[in-house]
Amino acid sequence: MSLPSHVIRQVPVVPIAVDSSFHFASHLRRLEERVPPITMKEDMGPEPLTDELWMELFGGDLSDLSTEEDEETVVKTSGAGSKTVSLITNPKPRRLRLDCVEIPRKRFHRRPPIQDKPRSISSDVCTTPLHVQSKKNSKRREKRKALKLSLGPRRRFSPSCGGLRRVLGQAHPIHVAFSAKDMAAAKGAHTGKRGQIREDRTPPNIPGLLASGFRHIQWDGRTPCPILDNTGRIIAVLCGRPSSPAYADALAQAFGQVMEEGRTAPLGVQTDQGTRRGRFPAFNIGCAMGMGSSQPVALNNGAMTPVLARLMRHEGVQRMAGFHNAAFATWAPRLYRKYEEVASTMYRHNPALPRNFADGVFTAATFNFGGNVWTYPHRDFFNWAFGWCFITALGNFDATRGGQIILWELKLIVDFPHAATIAIPSAVITHSNIPVQEGDECVSFTQYSAGPIFRWAENGCRTEKELEAQDPMAFAAMVANKPYAYLQRLPLYSTLTELTDLV
Repeated sequence: MSLPSHVIRQVPVVPIAVDSSFHFASHLRRLEERVPPITMKEDMGPEPLTDELWMELFGGDLSDLSTEEDEETVVKTSGAGSKTVSLITNPKPRRLRLDCVEIPRKRFHRRPPIQDKPRSISSDVCTTPLHVQSKKNSKRREKRKALKLSLGPRRRFSPSCGGLRRVLGQAHPIHVAFSAKDMAAAKGAHTGKRGQIREDRTPPNIPGLLASGFRHIQWDGRTPCPILDNTGRIIAVLCGRPSSPAYADALAQAFGQVMEEGRTAPLGVQTDQGTRRGRFPAFNIGCAMGMGSSQPVALNNGAMTPVLARLMRHEGVQRMAGFHNAAFATWAPRLYRKYEEVASTMYRHNPALPRNFADGVFTAATFNFGGNVWTYPHRDFFNWAFGWCFITALGNFDATRGGQIILWELKLIVDFPHAATIAIPSAVITHSNIPVQEGDECVSFTQYSAGPIFRWAENGCRTEKELEAQDPMAFAAMVANKPYAYLQRLPLYSTLTELTDLV
């Protein structure tokens, strides 16, 4: 026999006596024929045992029951979840007892009822209804999830949510009237335009620049300052430096090592005019492409090769390279991923090519020697047009009196202290430096990637001539898309809103 589940679970343990004329067992048998068996479910809620239900089941009212002792009836469970009712005759006490065995059930946490205007943590009055705020939070989570999926899997130097939140909390954005659409990129957007070489090689005058509309950013070299164009894109960053004292000590030692190597290394003879960048010796290390080469090649520095190899192994240089990658992945995650993909393609295609740093995404680096490094206004037009060139200043100088960097199209003059790092699109933004004061010393370390390597990788590890010969349709599509390539790649730059949504 079986009883309804709500009866089995709700009937209390009460000693009752029934009249001798009332045949309880036969009544239960008749009741079983009328009531179909009910399967117990875990999530069934209990129903109250009303007087009407009691009268239907047992044919009497609780108030009419006498206290005379009779048979003892026990309702119990047997087997796996089945219920049986057995009558146990006990002639001595002659007491009928209906015993209900509680069946274990799962416990679920029940949410409190939703109120239209709940109390908030900071205020007794909350103007936003809870269901509206929940919907906003859900949309925000979906937006953050979609943004993270667009950025791909987390990279080696990608910041954690806590790290990104800390950096964004310290950031001081710098807004400029310039638009990234007006950057001087060549057709196809793989390199920049060479631009006009200025004949005047005299150092610029800061008061004169301020009078012509420039702004002087008195930067401490530590606070991160993203530079935003008129649409909110992060087109350059004053990255700052890590706060660790070990980082500062390592870079101070790196500066001493660069100066020592520069005094003893065969730097070559420098002319009075120098190069188009300035009058100081500079040596590149890594991989490049151009000048008729059909694929990326390793740079050959002759007698300077062992000198540069020693510098690359220095702890301070290793720390600078690591910070460059971390800052890159923080402020421009899509651009960083593009660099990583191109570098991986290049090294996978030719494993014999030298890699400057094990986890680096840049294909080349430059050491600027001489002790008094300051550059003429120029563009590094052979770098990738969208890419950032990371520059770290090293030296013993007063950054408020010399060594400032000038970003001409952005109309900015920025103090550039020792151990600080900045990231600029050097291929499309004209930049230069102001000399340090007499007696001061300054050198620099930069990382970048050549634009022709990106073009070669996008063409399937082929030059444009090879692409035309092997796949004319793909070549025609590439040529037709060149006028629009720059605008199509502008979304590689991030915005502060996007970065904030990641946390």
